[in-house]
Amino acid sequence: MSKKKNKKHSSKDSSSKNEFKERHMEFASLLPEIVFETDAKGNIVYANEIAFKSFGYSRKEFDEGINAIQTLAPKDRDRARKSIGKIMRGEKVDANEYTAIRKDGSTFPVAIHSAPIIYGNKPVGMMGVMVDLSNLKQAEQKYRILFDSSPDLIAEADEEGNFLTVNSAMAKSLGCSIDELIGKNGYDVLPKEVVDKRLQIARKAMKENKIQEWSDFRAGRYFYNSYVPIVDVVGKKRIQLIARDITEQKSVEEKYKRLFDSFPDGICEVDEAGATIISINHVMAKNFGCKPEDMIGKAFSDFLPKKLYDYQYKIGRKALDKNKIQEFEDERAGRYFYNTFVPIISKNGKKYIQIVSRDVTNRRRAELKYRTLFESSRDAIMMLSPPSWAFIAGNPSAFKMFNAKNEKEFTASDPWTLSPEFQPDGQLSSEKAKKMIEKAMKTGSNFFEWTHKKLGGKEFPATVLLTKIELEGKQLLQATVRDVTKQEEIEKSLREAHDELEKRVKERTAELTETYEKLQESERKYRLLFDVSPVGIGVVDVKGNFIDGNAAMEEMTGYSIDELKSKGLGDNYANPDDRKRLVKELQKKGRVRDWEVKLKNKAGEVYYSIVDFETIDLYGRKGYITIQRDISKQRDYEQEIIQTKNRLQNVIDGASEIILAVNQNNNMSTWNKTAEDVTHYKQKQIVGKNLAKLKVFDRPKELEEYIKNVYDGYVGGLDLILRTRLGSKKIFRVHGSIIEKGKQLQGAILIGYDVTGDSEAHGKLLPGNGYLLTDENIKPSLDLFVGLITSEHDGLFITRTSLNDIQNTFPSIDVDIVYLSQENIKGVECIYDPNTLAEKIDEFTSKHSKPAVLLDRIDYLLSNFSFGEVMNVLYKINDIIARNNAILLLRLNPLILEKQQFMLIKEELKPLPSKRVEDIELEDTLFDILTFVYGQNKQNVLVSYQKISQEFSISKVTTGKRLSILKDKNLVSIKMKGRLKSVSLTGKGEALLNRRMAV
Repeated sequence: MSKKKNKKHSSKDSSSKNEFKERHMEFASLLPEIVFETDAKGNIVYANEIAFKSFGYSRKEFDEGINAIQTLAPKDRDRARKSIGKIMRGEKVDANEYTAIRKDGSTFPVAIHSAPIIYGNKPVGMMGVMVDLSNLKQAEQKYRILFDSSPDLIAEADEEGNFLTVNSAMAKSLGCSIDELIGKNGYDVLPKEVVDKRLQIARKAMKENKIQEWSDFRAGRYFYNSYVPIVDVVGKKRIQLIARDITEQKSVEEKYKRLFDSFPDGICEVDEAGATIISINHVMAKNFGCKPEDMIGKAFSDFLPKKLYDYQYKIGRKALDKNKIQEFEDERAGRYFYNTFVPIISKNGKKYIQIVSRDVTNRRRAELKYRTLFESSRDAIMMLSPPSWAFIAGNPSAFKMFNAKNEKEFTASDPWTLSPEFQPDGQLSSEKAKKMIEKAMKTGSNFFEWTHKKLGGKEFPATVLLTKIELEGKQLLQATVRDVTKQEEIEKSLREAHDELEKRVKERTAELTETYEKLQESERKYRLLFDVSPVGIGVVDVKGNFIDGNAAMEEMTGYSIDELKSKGLGDNYANPDDRKRLVKELQKKGRVRDWEVKLKNKAGEVYYSIVDFETIDLYGRKGYITIQRDISKQRDYEQEIIQTKNRLQNVIDGASEIILAVNQNNNMSTWNKTAEDVTHYKQKQIVGKNLAKLKVFDRPKELEEYIKNVYDGYVGGLDLILRTRLGSKKIFRVHGSIIEKGKQLQGAILIGYDVTGDSEAHGKLLPGNGYLLTDENIKPSLDLFVGLITSEHDGLFITRTSLNDIQNTFPSIDVDIVYLSQENIKGVECIYDPNTLAEKIDEFTSKHSKPAVLLDRIDYLLSNFSFGEVMNVLYKINDIIARNNAILLLRLNPLILEKQQFMLIKEELKPLPSKRVEDIELEDTLFDILTFVYGQNKQNVLVSYQKISQEFSISKVTTGKRLSILKDKNLVSIKMKGRLKSVSLTGKGEALLNRRMAV
């Protein structure tokens, strides 16, 4: 009995082994490399098809018997026998490289990976994989040419530091030949401490599989070193050493550093990414009151006022974007700087800015002082330049004097063309002018009388002062010309006036008497106006002594005029610093207008006032008249408006609905807190921007059209789709109304609530999403797909379903069809490769406005490609669907997949939204109320308890009971709208109503 049982088990084992061997051989035949098996003597007992093609042997020759050693070149056979012996003894042997020999005698390089075949705890043969290295060897030859000709020092070493190969530059640097170095250890040619350090770096590179870079100095030269970890074709680790001589570069850097540090101008370098200071010299650091080490590594914005930094950042950005030097001046802490922003791109493509800043404060002050004098002088000032001595500049007084429209017209002339032909002494103006110029250049200045001529031809007498000056290293003449026409006329007039003086004294005395009487009358009128004015008016002298004031001033301050005269107005300021600033402004400008300040009255009460001061003449002395207006009530009104506005904003932000508003240009003006929380877009990212340019709106044109309809009186709603910053979509049912100021249209406000859940719960497929259909039968999927097509979607159907069945499914609907097949079928587009399928879906969905794709029979792809390949393509397809705002329906029978695979697909795609509503039985009376509420909601009409009671002629109590039943079943919602209860259908109620209506 026991023997029979063992025999039975043996038969089963044999059958299992044969089955395993068949699967093994079938798998080996699919591999792109040579796979073989030998017996214990090395005779090949199995080889895959690649082996026959590679060596040129036929099946017949193979069956006659071929030993594995025969396939190798004679020079490699002894080494191969030793390796086989080790393998058969159970020793571990790494992959080795050999030269293989074909039947026709040609050879090719290979790498062989082998392992023993164990049966009954004994090695009975060997299995192996042979990799053709022909292409690799060709690449190695090209690499060797580059390796040997490189000016850099290059070598390769194993983990112990033994040189495997070196180039000529490396051998020369170590004072050896290439042959002498290969096989030697680093310790044989370099000091121990040097090798220890480099081995440590090399092992770190191999352990972390990461390039290690560092610099060092040896034998009077600088080197930049790279240690590159390498794993060869047989899996052995080694390190490639690359050393570049950077001595010349270092020398240039040192020279630049010395120049950088000693340069009289401030210099620093700032990177592009974070505007971080990379380097800075002492002069630049001193300009900011810092030391270089305190600034390096910190953001440039840490050392400048925000406004100035933003301005400089824009200039730096412009320099980088246009790759062009930018120059400008700025002012910091009372000093002026001339700045040059130089864009620099490093060898690795990194961008940064070099800033050169020169302190030009002294020059600017001198220029400003001179320019002020030059521009504001009442005398005509002009500049003459050798050798022609033509005018090169002039001030406004010069243009006016000679009737020139502008500087261009003025500088088109020279001194003698703006003079008559002859001077009063008979000399030619052209000759005498040159003599005057020569004298000024020789002595430094020359003052003389001259007759000039305006551009219109009119002559006038003048005095001229020529002064030699130097400007930017060039000697020039400054001419100061004064028109003395009036002076001569005044002298003449004085003589005539002297004669008339006595005659007019008597006449003037009579006039003064009459004027005095009129003045007294004017003063009486002024006093009346002064006293009855509703604003406080006072008169003070330059020392602040109070001279006079009106009743309103007494009422505002609480002091009598006599008290004000004894104490003045100085103590009336709530903040003494306000008085100091006002006095300073008054001394500077001679007047103060609309100065808002806090004052206090005699009782100590603070009030806000607008103060004006104007300079007046106080009987030959300087004084001021002050006018004060109490604006405390106005300030209270303004504060109340601000508080009201803040309360309104709090209401908007505290609302559970989203609230957004636009102006007439469709620029966003309101974005409440709920909108921020839902979309993750902050108010500052939205307000002020045009809605068409905002990513948050999925269909901006549809929204613009809706707003336009609201302006035209439309009262209906809109299902607004918002894209969140996290990539998801939300649907809000919004209702809009216009915003008016007076009768002027200002914009529109939209208020809405989230109906995303309702939309998905009642069967709405959202564009930009992929849905998983797990029906075993394709019919429900086709019904859903046909429904999309008939609702104006463009369809693409991908399937393995029979072509006759497809034609019967879409007899009158235009649908693009792709058949999954390797074969070419006439009249049908066939696709086999998953990536080609993804490209087809991208092409289709990108060129249609409302694309829908039904992908059926994914099992066909899984049969021809790995699950990982198909899954990667599915990820790509779902990204395409989201990008092109399409709908994907993927039908998959879950029974054909393993559970883990099915869960991965289920995780990527959304489940199909439910269309079911739980069975609810309603009386016809309740159903009629539901229908009535639905109709009123659609017309955007508020449905109150009273309206339902009137519609169905039932009492308020009965109405309340019936609505309570509907509310308990979650078919209606009831909310307070002011003092009324408003009734509206829930999504569940609407779905039930739709189902009942369909029935």
